Amino acid sequence: WCKESVLGRGGFGVVTQWKNLSTGEMIALKLIRTGEGKHNKQYREKLLKEIDDIRRLSHPNLVKILPLPDEMCEKLSDNIVVICMEYCTCGDLRKLLNQPEYCCGLPERIIRQLLRDIKNGVHYLHKMGIIHGDIKPENIVLQDKNNEVVYKLIDLGHRKELDQNKLYSSYIGTLQYLAPEVLTQSHSFSVDYWSLGILCHEIITGFRPFPSDIPPLRWASLIKSKDYEDICISKNIDGVMEFSKHLPSELHISQFLKDEFEYWLRLSLEWDGKIRGKNINNEIVIFSALDSILNKKIITIFTTIALKQLSYEIDYSTAISTLKGWIQRDTKHLVNDQLILLPTGETLSDESLACNCWDPTNEVAMAYVFSKSGLKLPTEELKIPTLVAKIIEEPKRLYEYKFIKKIWSQAVYFIQNQLYLCSTFLEALAVKLLSVLKNIEDLTSSDAAVTNEIQQAIGKMKLCNDSMSFNEEKFKKFCEQNKTDKNIIITEWRKRSKILHEHLSQIYAIAKTLSRKITDAKFNFEKAQSIHEKSLEYEEQLQKISEASYKLYKSLHIMPKELRESESNSVEMAALVCKTLEIRDSFLKNENFDSSLKFICESENEILNLMLPLEEFCSSVKELSKNIVKFHCRMLQDIWETTTSKNSNNIDGATTAIDHKE
Repeated sequence: WCKESVLGRGGFGVVTQWKNLSTGEMIALKLIRTGEGKHNKQYREKLLKEIDDIRRLSHPNLVKILPLPDEMCEKLSDNIVVICMEYCTCGDLRKLLNQPEYCCGLPERIIRQLLRDIKNGVHYLHKMGIIHGDIKPENIVLQDKNNEVVYKLIDLGHRKELDQNKLYSSYIGTLQYLAPEVLTQSHSFSVDYWSLGILCHEIITGFRPFPSDIPPLRWASLIKSKDYEDICISKNIDGVMEFSKHLPSELHISQFLKDEFEYWLRLSLEWDGKIRGKNINNEIVIFSALDSILNKKIITIFTTIALKQLSYEIDYSTAISTLKGWIQRDTKHLVNDQLILLPTGETLSDESLACNCWDPTNEVAMAYVFSKSGLKLPTEELKIPTLVAKIIEEPKRLYEYKFIKKIWSQAVYFIQNQLYLCSTFLEALAVKLLSVLKNIEDLTSSDAAVTNEIQQAIGKMKLCNDSMSFNEEKFKKFCEQNKTDKNIIITEWRKRSKILHEHLSQIYAIAKTLSRKITDAKFNFEKAQSIHEKSLEYEEQLQKISEASYKLYKSLHIMPKELRESESNSVEMAALVCKTLEIRDSFLKNENFDSSLKFICESENEILNLMLPLEEFCSSVKELSKNIVKFHCRMLQDIWETTTSKNSNNIDGATTAIDHKE
């Protein structure tokens, strides 16, 4: 076995990564120094028993405790306890949260999976009678399984038996996640509810809900003073403590889910551990309430009219007509003017079900709303976060490190959001183009069907003409031999043939006109497509600014502690925000982009205006083909009726002559 790296250090030991050079197997080892002496020997024995108990646990969201390799057992000293665990390949949750793009929280899809996994792990521990007691990002690891991330709890190997004085020093990095009662009294499973609430708030917002820079007892007093509805306490830039009943707006989750989590956070962040996580009937609902939220089907819709994302809870019976009613309620966009498209470009009818839109893997938008009256650039008023507005107005103003970090995180989010709105609006137009393309394909298919019908009609007409020329010649000879005048029949043939010829010529001319219009529609579509592709440069510019903001925020995050004592300005970040605003303004006022919208509308209108006439025209061509066949049959019928009638007369005459001879 060879040590690869140090994975982490804590108050109770160090965690290292090891690799078997023969098999390539990876494990993680946690080394805990128990010290010497009678008390430490008893602690060691108790610790070993607890590790043995933990090893019997089996759950996909708990890290596996493995047997220590034999060759390692031989080298252990008496004052060290080693816990051998499965090695999780993707690091811990803190590493993920430290990425600058997540400074205002994780994406909804990750939040859902993470909370589901950790909730399941904690619930299992509680069923087994075990309190985890130290739930925090550092104790959650990520394991790759079939290209899906599984979140697992670690640090299950020992309980912390410390006196009150040791508690503060040993939990120096953990106090922010500990329930208030841990500091002063005995505690129960509800301490894990609190830690889950702190964790939930942090992964949604990017920061913990309560101050971490004040002494524990003062902290406890502050938390105790909050109302049940309060889920966050923070110090504003003027140094005043603010209590909030809501999550901030700068999040990467849907509005609907935001509202749901605010309710759940009140359950989990209740001060009194005896009622925390319970309903009014004193029933534990912390897990079932979270399950209820995570199991909800939430559809996200991007409206091109309001340039924003909407979100709604749906079930298997929710109709698109109902969804349109909700959209009208929230945006004032009239139901009759709404056109809802799937990302595939497919149009959803009022009778179809909203669950057809639901796709939990889609992090952009599950459906797009357009106006039936035409496309236009949105004119929604821009809302700039208050703190971001401050650095635009006073970029050189100095702030403490913690406030600069908060301001910059909101600036990063603002840039991210403008990038999202720009890219999603362009994606919406791409979906619209896809819808138009589908109509063009349908139109082209109908045009091809009409062309085929016309070719068949031309072929039938030629056959009919050739047949008529032959039949007319033979029919005349027959009439001359039998001294019969049937010119009226031939005249009728010629008259009918002429009518059919004229009809066919008219149809052919109409077909050419329709084909030309279809070509014009395709041309407008191609122009719109070309301009749309050029408009992607705005998205690319915003993407570069977003990456620059990440880099700037990361430099702040990794700033040495001694430098954090100094105040800093926001000149560089403010410049990025201003550049973002310039690009947004240019994007919405771009004339070429406006032309693209115009061409899309023209193309779509031309196509829709051609659909019905083309269908009717196709029916006319089919009817003409039938008439040609009928004419041919009528011609043959005339011949047969004439010839059979003459033959019948000859037979009758011959029979009379025979009768006379007899």
